[in-house]
Order: sequence, then C-alpha cells, then structure tokens
Amino acid sequence: MGKRIQKLNKEDGGRKNRNLILKAFAQFNKWHEPESIAKLINLEVSLIAAELSGTFCRTCGVYDYFDDLKIELEEVLDKQLEVAQVDVGCGRYFHL
Repeated sequence: MGKRIQKLNKEDGGRKNRNLILKAFAQFNKWHEPESIAKLINLEVSLIAAELSGTFCRTCGVYDYFDDLKIELEEVLDKQLEVAQVDVGCGRYFHL
C-alpha cells in the first residue's frame, strides 16, 4: 500500500481523506472479519479500489459486503458513493 497510495492521495487533497478511508476499512473489518476482509488496493481522486477476501459466498454475498463497505465509506467521507464495478472472477472488487 505505502508509497503508491500516498502519492495518489496527494492528488486528491492530502492525508485527511486517506485516513478517513482507512478508518472506514478498519471499521468494516472490525464487524465482518473473518467472513469478509476488505483491503485498500488503490486510491485515486475518484476511485477507491478494494479487494475483499474471506469465507463469504462469492455468488450472493459479495454485493452485500460491498454495500456494507460503501456505507462505512459514505459515513466517514460524508458523501454519496456508487459501486463502479464488481469483478467476481478475479477476486478483486472495485468501488467508487
């Protein structure tokens, strides 16, 4: 995560948003581990990319967990977000 996310985060206004986003991921993991674990894999101005792992059902549960992560992110960022893409085939799930 380190340098790449810090570099991309400078484009969107600094550490505050990055810290809020990491707080949302921590809160999500607090309530959903070990069934679902969210990991931040990319952060850009208008894109938050996450990878979900765990024992949840990939055919039906992934959308529910993404909605929960979206709610956590919306609460800390105080803005409405939309899920841009869910790629179930490769195990990576992208969230906007």
